[in-house]
Amino acid sequence: MYNIFGDPAFCDDPDLTMHAQPTAYQTVRLKRKTSSDGGIWQYSYAPGLSEGQYDITTIDAPSGQQIYKHMGFGYFTPASYAANDPITHWCGGPGVTGAWRYGLLVEHSKGTNYQEVYRWNSRYINSRVNFIRGRLIYMRDQYTYFPDLESKTITMDGATYTTSYSARDIYGNPGSITESGPNGGNRTTSYTYHIDPAKWILHQVKDETFPGSAITRSFDGNANMLSITQDGVTTSHTYDSQGNIATTTFPRNLVHTYSNYKRGIPQNESQPEGISISRAVDDAGNITSETNGENRTTTYSFDGLNRLTGIVYPKGSPTIISYTANSKKTTRSPLVENVTYDGFGHAINVSLGGIARTYQYDPLGRKIFASNPDSALGAAYRYDILNRPIKITNADSTFQNISYAAGSMTVMDERQQATTSTFRSYGDPNQRFLMSVSAPEPSANISLARNARDLVTDVTQDGLTRLYGYNSNYYISSATNPETGTTVYGRDAAGNLTSKTVGASGTTSYGYDGLNRLSSITYPGNSSAVTKTYSKTSKLKSLNSAVAARAYVYDDNDNLTSEVLTVDGMTLTAGYGYNGNDQLSSITYPRSNRIVDYAPDALGRPTQASGYISNVSYWPSRQIKQIGYGNGTVSSYGQNSRLWPSSFTTQKNATAYVNNSYSYDGMGNLMGIIDSVDSSYNRSMGYDNINRLTSISGLWGSGSIGYSGSGNITQQTFGSSLLSYSYDARNRLASVSGTRSTSFTYDAYGNVVSGDDNTFAYDDAPNLRCFNCSNPTSKIDYQYDGSNMRVVTDKAGIKTYEFHAANGNLLQEFTPGSSKRHVDYIYLNGKRIAQHASENMDGTATALTITGDPIAIGSPVTLIATVTGANLTGNVLFFDGTTMLGSLPLTNGQATLDVVFNSPGTRNLNARYAGDNTNWSSTSAVLSRTVKFATSTSVTASPNPAIIGHMVTVNAAVSGPGSPTGTVVFKNAGSFFGSATLVNNAATLSSSALPIGYHTFTAEYSGDNANFASASSVFNQIVNDKTVSITRFTGLPSSVQINKVLNGLRVQVEGTNPSGVVTLKNSAGVLGTAQAVYDGASGRSYASFPGISFSVLGTHTLTAEYPGDASNKPSTITQTVTVTTYDINALLVPILMLLED
Repeated sequence: MYNIFGDPAFCDDPDLTMHAQPTAYQTVRLKRKTSSDGGIWQYSYAPGLSEGQYDITTIDAPSGQQIYKHMGFGYFTPASYAANDPITHWCGGPGVTGAWRYGLLVEHSKGTNYQEVYRWNSRYINSRVNFIRGRLIYMRDQYTYFPDLESKTITMDGATYTTSYSARDIYGNPGSITESGPNGGNRTTSYTYHIDPAKWILHQVKDETFPGSAITRSFDGNANMLSITQDGVTTSHTYDSQGNIATTTFPRNLVHTYSNYKRGIPQNESQPEGISISRAVDDAGNITSETNGENRTTTYSFDGLNRLTGIVYPKGSPTIISYTANSKKTTRSPLVENVTYDGFGHAINVSLGGIARTYQYDPLGRKIFASNPDSALGAAYRYDILNRPIKITNADSTFQNISYAAGSMTVMDERQQATTSTFRSYGDPNQRFLMSVSAPEPSANISLARNARDLVTDVTQDGLTRLYGYNSNYYISSATNPETGTTVYGRDAAGNLTSKTVGASGTTSYGYDGLNRLSSITYPGNSSAVTKTYSKTSKLKSLNSAVAARAYVYDDNDNLTSEVLTVDGMTLTAGYGYNGNDQLSSITYPRSNRIVDYAPDALGRPTQASGYISNVSYWPSRQIKQIGYGNGTVSSYGQNSRLWPSSFTTQKNATAYVNNSYSYDGMGNLMGIIDSVDSSYNRSMGYDNINRLTSISGLWGSGSIGYSGSGNITQQTFGSSLLSYSYDARNRLASVSGTRSTSFTYDAYGNVVSGDDNTFAYDDAPNLRCFNCSNPTSKIDYQYDGSNMRVVTDKAGIKTYEFHAANGNLLQEFTPGSSKRHVDYIYLNGKRIAQHASENMDGTATALTITGDPIAIGSPVTLIATVTGANLTGNVLFFDGTTMLGSLPLTNGQATLDVVFNSPGTRNLNARYAGDNTNWSSTSAVLSRTVKFATSTSVTASPNPAIIGHMVTVNAAVSGPGSPTGTVVFKNAGSFFGSATLVNNAATLSSSALPIGYHTFTAEYSGDNANFASASSVFNQIVNDKTVSITRFTGLPSSVQINKVLNGLRVQVEGTNPSGVVTLKNSAGVLGTAQAVYDGASGRSYASFPGISFSVLGTHTLTAEYPGDASNKPSTITQTVTVTTYDINALLVPILMLLED
């Protein structure tokens, strides 16, 4: 609204002329929203009409009711104006101030237990008048202000969470934020800012401090962060000219370098320990390949929407991903995952390896049902208006309820036992720190204390307190436990543990490499130090101590393929095989070379352990359903709706050995076992309110178990057997009394050193090193490798060596004494299911050689297995991976198999000696060969011979049945000459830079995925020098009469097809030019110079210059001619005739 002068006008402006004219305004407000999944949102509006009344928006949503309150015009309208007619009083009364507050949110509530209240302050922006015209009033501020939030107060479940902002600068940045909440939550954080108005950098936080903690940052002129220091730990950065991070220096001065950016992604990265990572990035910013520190490349492909469509690993099967409008299919053959989505992008069906799970969602996108695998049954979920779970109903209809109170949460479990957790919070109720747990058994309650950083400092249960200390960097530096006293931890700048001292023990030290990987452990006393090395993909490569050494080998996908244990000069090696999907397919055992094949299914689940179990089947939950043993026994496992075992049977033919069924309570506690084979083995169990086993009845009668609040067993009774347990002031078991009595003592690490009439000694790892050390008849010594896995047990001088796999499974025990006893332990899914013991066996070794190598498709190949050992009998099995090629008996220690491969691909060939009654089996090393089509390469060149400077074209032809593709490398005298890509079996390379002489060309085809490389024989190429061009003048007499025209003067030019221009000169200059032209009659080339004459008497020297051409050198020829008054030749003839007369 403006006055007659064009300036902003107000109702009290004397220069304002007003005319009342009714005006209808159309106001569009959302009334109702529906979604296709049944969601309905109803909106209603109640504008404030007079002073102090807010505009109220009410939303009735699927989750409940939400109410918003804003400051509208009605909030500012005096009550005396509220009833006026806006047509006749359209200009309203005098203006009111507070335009900066118009439209601000002041309150937001969700349901009945959640409310947000906002308070605002004004901040001066400029001196312009801020004017807003309303229905009955206008709002006018003398200056323009910006609203800044002063405080936000959340009331949830009766607890108040407040965040207050103060000390704002002119850009609105708060200098201080104070937060408070329940259970001791109260903190104030101070802020400073890096501000550069010229570059519109106005809100960059620089420093943050609150009691006990500080974060400082530094920036360059473009607000790139140069360093950040949090509690004394600094990370710094440098940048390239484009603003990309060039280096990052992590704590411990570890520098990572980044370069060659594309689309904001570094394509080259250098890390400590000599690790280089390279990436390829497409124009859309997708990483299309990454080569790791071991120079192994994984490639990625994307569609036009930048969705991942494929992954090609360094080895093995690729992953292929395809999409439709509502589904995604991921295949790594034979494993397939299909995901179906609803219209809102939620996964509603996920099928992996043919096993499907279904999901349902409410209109707010919250998951309300998740099925069991391949089942209509599953778990259902309910939420409150704040999206917090309030009920979980299991597939067996048991459920747990979750309720919320001020700063706490109570879970009523499936046994209707309530556990309440209280939390410290600050201004945000969703940031929670556990402070106490009230258990259904009060003696088991837990309380916690925290420092200003909310790190746990105290944990107390049943009168026992554990204390935790932190250094200035807030890394944990000590832990005080009743059992061991105070453990002190040393830390470096990265937080790595550098030392540990437990109570009165010595100090153990730890070292790290440039990637913060543990590289050394030095124990106090006589314990062996440990060193570790890693691959450039951070896989453990070696683990060494004075006792034993371990080495690990990985394939290109970083699967562990072999591990070698060396102890007492003995080497034990285990091998691991994988299928194309990186799933474990076999284990080769040390010494015995026994191979257990697992034949994994598409999901990687073993379906057998060859020689011991077969026909392993699974429930859709991946739990075992049935196992068939090698002796004909079958074990079957039932499963209930909670996916817990419901039964277990073992039988052979019609004879049942075990037939048990199991019952549970809603928490999964085993309540009863019914033995249908022998009811005397039936058992029933009972539990206390925190699910500790307290009673069990069975063959022995009734039984009971008692506990302290901290979980220590205090007493147990089984039939007539009674045991009581006593604990010392440090919470260590001191003695057992009753049916059996004993007492215990401990070392500094809390290990039992005596008890039950036995003694135990430990090293500082701490590992048990000696049992009954002072009793020669029962003494046992133990030795361990650097990973604290036992490698030697020494009983009365008889050593047994133990080989534990990297996953901790004991694979083998070997006693090399007179019995030569081996025990191989066989596993299924990490559980031991069989053991194979052998004695008095001699070791063997098998080697494989190949004739006809490299192996061409369709060509015969001979595999020769040579087995060394004593008195060998039995068969050798030849394998390509897991496929057996044939089995042949040993003859004089050898077996020979002729094979022909008819398709391209990698063949992993090995020979396995099956062993006999006195000899161990053994397996050769795998000879990995790529079978391809044979090719033949030939090379020619033209022209031959060639003249220096002329283009010589070298042609290679590669023939073979496999349609060869790829590259041909040309060599000249054995040195690289160039390369070219094969097109239609041919490759061509041209050069005009060959020097004079003989050249010996060869062509080497590099091969491709289906074709072998091949090389040509030598092709001899000659390059000649250019020929001499001019030879002589013709038609030029030795003398000529002055001014006589010489019409027959020519310059004869010889050489290789000369065609250049000849220039004829004398001392006076150029007499003429003429091109050399071939004369068919004479077979020579001439440059003709008709009309040449001489006008000066005397002797003239003529020069003919030929500049050369592509085939001929430049040359010059001279000849003299005498110019006379008369034709001397004509005068001499009559004189001579007179003399004769």
